[in-house]
Amino acid sequence: MSISGNTTEQVAPEGSGSIAIQLEGKASTTRGSMTSVITQEEANLFLVTIYKGSEFISQQIQLGSVGTVSFPAGYGYKVSVENITAEQAITLNDGWGAKRYTGESQSFGIVAGQTTRVAVPCSTANAAVAVNIDTTIENCKVTITTEDGRVLATTENRTAYVNIPQEGTAKVSITVEKDGEIVGESTDLELDSSQVKDINVRPEDDNETNVGLDITYEDSFEQTLIGVTLPLE
Repeated sequence: MSISGNTTEQVAPEGSGSIAIQLEGKASTTRGSMTSVITQEEANLFLVTIYKGSEFISQQIQLGSVGTVSFPAGYGYKVSVENITAEQAITLNDGWGAKRYTGESQSFGIVAGQTTRVAVPCSTANAAVAVNIDTTIENCKVTITTEDGRVLATTENRTAYVNIPQEGTAKVSITVEKDGEIVGESTDLELDSSQVKDINVRPEDDNETNVGLDITYEDSFEQTLIGVTLPLE
């Protein structure tokens, strides 16, 4: 329940109640979108922070355990969720990172003796750079350099995850080497949240074999689908 200004002060009811959180996916309106699905098992592990105004009521509860916790009845509650922290999003998997989902509810009230259902829209908070090297190409290395100083090099297909700053975009630079020589470079490629930038390295299609590389960049955006209500009844 939200309370607008300039109204008679409301007295919070006595007692306590519980909440049931429903994660809701955000669909991308951008062309070239792809779907990311969160399973019930994954949703159970989301970390929930519950606060009232600027006061933290409870932090980092796993979503699957929220239904076992009672909260004082009152107004002005909000819920935020994340599957991993921002730090984990760039340190997991040997520094290549992992996909991070976040979401925040609107303000709501908790009624004594009742369970309040809270919808939390979620989306992908970070961006990804996916390296795709054709299997026919040997001795090829792609290096991704991020603004925060990470240098990630691979000779295999792999995906790096990049956090998006509050300003709204992140930048990466790409270097492609073949047999130890630089054959392609791109600097200051911009990334937005939910964006996936594919780096495709293929043999040049010029009817000749083993002559040159074709390096292309393709963008897509993720839409998140979540259909899980926890705790389940």
